[in-house]
Amino acid sequence: MNDKRNRKSGRRPKKCRFRGNQHIKFASFKKLNVNESSQLPTNDSERFRFIDISIFKDFEKSLCCSTCFGTINIIETTNCGFSSTFKISCQSCNVEKTWRNSKMVGIKKNVPTINIRVVFAMRMIGKGAKSLQKFSSYMALPAPVSQKSYDKINDKILRATTVVANSCMKKAAEEEELLTGSSDIMVSGDGTWKTRGHSSLVGVCTVIGAESGKVIDIDVMSSYCKSCEVSKKLNSDKSKSSYQQWQSHHAKSCQKNHFGSAGKMEVEGMKKIFRRSVAERGVRYLSYIGDGDASTFKDVCEDKPYGINTIIEKVNVWATYKSEWEHVLES
Repeated sequence: MNDKRNRKSGRRPKKCRFRGNQHIKFASFKKLNVNESSQLPTNDSERFRFIDISIFKDFEKSLCCSTCFGTINIIETTNCGFSSTFKISCQSCNVEKTWRNSKMVGIKKNVPTINIRVVFAMRMIGKGAKSLQKFSSYMALPAPVSQKSYDKINDKILRATTVVANSCMKKAAEEEELLTGSSDIMVSGDGTWKTRGHSSLVGVCTVIGAESGKVIDIDVMSSYCKSCEVSKKLNSDKSKSSYQQWQSHHAKSCQKNHFGSAGKMEVEGMKKIFRRSVAERGVRYLSYIGDGDASTFKDVCEDKPYGINTIIEKVNVWATYKSEWEHVLES
């Protein structure tokens, strides 16, 4: 052992503490360090608040009619979900005015913003209409929208988010092409499932750009459709013309798009992503960073998405980490 008396300072050196990799910008840092142009401006005047309905009685004492300065009454006339219509009436001159607690949107201006936002909020936290009903009862709020209205709003949100997601992923592909300097880019692909094991009914495949760290494309595989399950219970006789007519109409919106095992979801989903890369993203995934599961890469190569003469190269995950650490050690 080295004696501290042999050192000039007479002190032992401090232990070197590992403070993480400070030289490589990982994907998490890139996602958090977004450009200001991608952030939406916020306006406090456009936010929502909870208001106790009994407080309106205090408002009545502080307000007066703008015509005759008489006493006014504020009454809630109707409500649709969390959207309410209020009537302000003067006791002296009988002037009446109505107003809503939420803006109306849509082509016909007949959909309250607050109902759309609350359905979107429940979807974001992974809850549905039943949870919204419980929340409303515990908070002494009006009854939320019905299940039919909830499903309609949910479909509108799905269409809107799909358009926004596709637009963002196309921009990510363009950014990846710009950073790479070629339309032949390197991507990282992997799959995940809703539940563990080999019995999951839903799986998701994702392709991420190697340079930008952003999602370029996704594909959701499902071997279950709730509408089909409910229809089967209601219509035990599948030979009826009404059921066959419903099935032909429902085929376009059926959520079931996978008929194999859960393990094959990643393979089939990745095949779809590679096949449509040129048509929908304008790039080719010729370098593939994958995990130890070689079956997905093998099946994608056998599918020949870019023709029989185009070879897709696989980059091992450990080889990628090795090159990054070598770069750190050299610097």
